[in-house]
Amino acid sequence: MRRIDGKTALIKGPARFDRAIALGLAEELATIGVNDPTDLEAAEEVVNAVKAMGQAAIFW
Repeated sequence: MRRIDGKTALIKGPARFDRAIALGLAEELATIGVNDPTDLEAAEEVVNAVKAMGQAAIFW
């Protein structure tokens, strides 16, 4: 089991560098929460990318 398997990470501002962090954490089996009220399109894209990896993700 990986160290962050089952943990949840909150990513705020997924448009640039944080997108890579979100995908890296999802690769390590973390659940991802995304929040960026200034760039809804980028936030939804990150959620969809995480879900495509088979991990849980939510946008709010």
